[in-house]
Amino acid sequence: MRYASLGSGSKGNATLVESGDSCVMIDCGFNHKQTVSRLQQAGKTAEDITAICLTHEHGDHVAGAKLFSKRYGTPVYMTKGTAEALKDIATQVLIEAGEVLCFGEMALTGVAVSHDAREPCQYVVEEKGKRLGVLTDIGFACEAVLKAYQGCDALILEANYDDALLEEGYYPESVKARIAGDGGHLSNEQSLGLLKALGFNKPHALSIAHVSEKNNCREAIISLFRQHFGEDVEKMDFICQQNGMQWRTLA
Repeated sequence: MRYASLGSGSKGNATLVESGDSCVMIDCGFNHKQTVSRLQQAGKTAEDITAICLTHEHGDHVAGAKLFSKRYGTPVYMTKGTAEALKDIATQVLIEAGEVLCFGEMALTGVAVSHDAREPCQYVVEEKGKRLGVLTDIGFACEAVLKAYQGCDALILEANYDDALLEEGYYPESVKARIAGDGGHLSNEQSLGLLKALGFNKPHALSIAHVSEKNNCREAIISLFRQHFGEDVEKMDFICQQNGMQWRTLA
């Protein structure tokens, strides 16, 4: 199994997970032109995408899904709540959290999370005993998340904001409260706490995602995460909003 990102952040999100002839796109948050262009940069075409699995209905995760599915007939998997919020995706397939979706030798399991959307879920991908956890856009790590992501061999994990930068920033107080609330995003501190709770000690298999361009910075994350990883913290990947992340292999 290998995985890549077309980009991650408030301007668009899409993750590719591939095994054999199956290539699944988790979220399709860029417009159609950008999605096709970013796929080409990753060495893929739109026709290569077996399925789209949505996490929730926010624009930075679904902006290109309708047109992509209409043009290529790609099935789009989503929860009932997400489908009710979006509407008009002809190729939709309804799923429930906990359901296992099989694409070739890959199995994707939806995990219910806390976020201010209708029925959000994130995904754990498994192939031949190896597990990749994709976990962004959650307000906090509930017990279900801790259980589902235990024992993952690799993680794509959000570290959205630095507490001090968010507090000192120019966002309205209501927006700050939404970001930092139980239906918002993980702070650097919360992300680190989750890693510790999971016992995840593989910085080379950690990809930091959904980093705010206004309320966070790479240096703040590295400085904090050094507490857990030591000097190996430099082995972490950072998924860029503009250029995503090149393919990584989970053997």
